[in-house]
Amino acid sequence: MLDHLRLLSRYNQWMNDKLYSTAAQLPVDELAKDRGAFFGSLLGTLNHIMVADIVWLKRFSNHPAQHSALDEIRATPQPQALAQILNNDFAALTEQRRELDKTIIAWCEQLEPADLSYTLAYENMKGEAQSKNFGSLMLHLFKAMSLLLVEHNLSPKRRTRRRSMIRRYFCDRPACANRDSWKDNASP
Repeated sequence: MLDHLRLLSRYNQWMNDKLYSTAAQLPVDELAKDRGAFFGSLLGTLNHIMVADIVWLKRFSNHPAQHSALDEIRATPQPQALAQILNNDFAALTEQRRELDKTIIAWCEQLEPADLSYTLAYENMKGEAQSKNFGSLMLHLFKAMSLLLVEHNLSPKRRTRRRSMIRRYFCDRPACANRDSWKDNASP
């Protein structure tokens, strides 16, 4: 399973690189324009994804192994809401995304098989206590990260709204043309 998680971490980086490269082709006002999506604009959606990743990584940073790749995450303030805007400046958000993806890859490289069987206790965003298998939560992390380009078990209304926004503003652009090129650089 570790090889699979490491592959997913690299796929996640590739997908984010393509997403941000494509978004960079849009004028700033288009990135910030409210599109009626759950997090308003494309910039709001990209911020939401970053917030969700930080929330999960902060939870994972409490693993007793104290993986050093997550040291910066431990020092990062806890986001207060999933709609929180971390950065309105697209260039700065892009750099934050790149650094976070490097952190995720480094962290996955530090994982040991025994780490995956740990039961992680954490609180959800509502403050409710949760307790789940660490390995399963990691798979959830990567599943959630790929929501933008991979269909999964969302309600039809939500899936259609998100899919149409991504297709309209991202997937018809040249940066998304070769959707399988990540495999060229994905060997463990």
